[in-house]
Amino acid sequence: MYLRHRSPLIKPCKTGLNYPIALAFSSDGRIFFAEKETGSIRIIYRDNRTLLPTPFYTLPNTDNAGERGLLGLALDPAFTSSPYVYAYQTYDDIRNGTIYNRIVRIRASGNMGVSYIVILRLPPLSGATNHNGGVIAFGPDGKLWAVVGENANPSHSQDPLSPLGKVLRMNSDGTAPTDNPFYGNPAWYNLTYTYGHRNMFGLAFHPVTGRVYITENGPACNDEINLLGAGHNYGWGPNGAAATCPVSPDINVTNQDGLNPVLPIWWWGTTICPTNAVIYGGPYFPAWQGDLFMGDCNTGRFHRLHLVPPNYDSVASDEILWTAPASIIEVEVGPDGVFWLTTPTTIYRYTGEPPVASFTATPNPVVQRGTVTFDASSSSDPDGTIVSYAWEFGDSKGATGVVASHAYSIYGTINVTLTVTDNESFTATTYRHIVVHAPPVASFTLPQSPVAGIPVVFDASASYDPDGTIDSYAWDFGDRTNG
Repeated sequence: MYLRHRSPLIKPCKTGLNYPIALAFSSDGRIFFAEKETGSIRIIYRDNRTLLPTPFYTLPNTDNAGERGLLGLALDPAFTSSPYVYAYQTYDDIRNGTIYNRIVRIRASGNMGVSYIVILRLPPLSGATNHNGGVIAFGPDGKLWAVVGENANPSHSQDPLSPLGKVLRMNSDGTAPTDNPFYGNPAWYNLTYTYGHRNMFGLAFHPVTGRVYITENGPACNDEINLLGAGHNYGWGPNGAAATCPVSPDINVTNQDGLNPVLPIWWWGTTICPTNAVIYGGPYFPAWQGDLFMGDCNTGRFHRLHLVPPNYDSVASDEILWTAPASIIEVEVGPDGVFWLTTPTTIYRYTGEPPVASFTATPNPVVQRGTVTFDASSSSDPDGTIVSYAWEFGDSKGATGVVASHAYSIYGTINVTLTVTDNESFTATTYRHIVVHAPPVASFTLPQSPVAGIPVVFDASASYDPDGTIDSYAWDFGDRTNG
């Protein structure tokens, strides 16, 4: 028999959707999601996967050309008592003939939004429809964070008075926190937390350190993971934009502008288009605690980047967990402790796939105190690798490793258990009965004073077999005769 300890893999939650670019989870089991193209915010009930037919709210005049649209979504941290939904939208101001990105705060009443106010209006956009950024999220500090692209104009990234090409940090009403790095400085846009950015699609907060990570898209090379520090410059600007990506990858090419540019903690020489990210702090993947997970839109891959503790300021590896049938545009961890991902048409729930435990035991049956070899090399993992093997031999003894040997001092039918654990921290258990036979006990009697030439009676009736019967008796009388 064998047991897989959790249901496997990745399953669609809802299909046939219109570009669900951002997810937000309420504590009462609702999933809010933003439709990039329509400007609508929709609701799904997590437990029964019901999509409500009427949108929660549709923001007017959403410009969805290129990378524009309804791009970001966040719920107030105290949503139960402060029922506000925040959205980052590209707004077509038809009356004034301008288009700009803005953040709005929508008041919720049940499953409907009843009104909204604009808490942040960004500068008018150029004719370029790319590099809008748009991901928003509340951090562990209770502040609202937003990643803003440079509207395809690298000079904005190094311009201290422009909010473009920046990571912004604000209060829930759009005002600047007094502990922002440039607060009160008239030479700087006061919401700026970091600058020197090109275009960001991912924003994540570490559950252990509270620090902030972003995914950032390079030009024809050098997509990045950046670990943010207050007031730091991340090096994008006109010089990097004018440079040509070298044949041999060089991260300095796209990180050369401004004062003391900070290099990324991880980068790809080619472009993968990293999208939104999350850092895992849930209960189900012990080996993944503190690691960064993200999607990419060029290949549709779901990445796990192992952040090295205790500082989590370097990346040891980039592991591909799954490849979607289309671009992965959003990654979150839900209140249920598992991953939720989106593609342009589908919301998925990812729980990983457990390994398969299997082993042989040779010999079986075995005689008491004889050695049994247990071999688990036939175990496998459909979507990863097995990292540990734990044996319980059924006599309070155990071992680890793919192959283990054991000799039993007891006898009977004994249950041996193998538990394997894979690189996603899933486990599977299987067991097998081992039959251990006890050897018979030989005993006999004879007269105390035998006399030569007179027959002697040897009696072996005191012999016995602890777990069976004796089938034969063989005598060697010591005088070259037997019976």
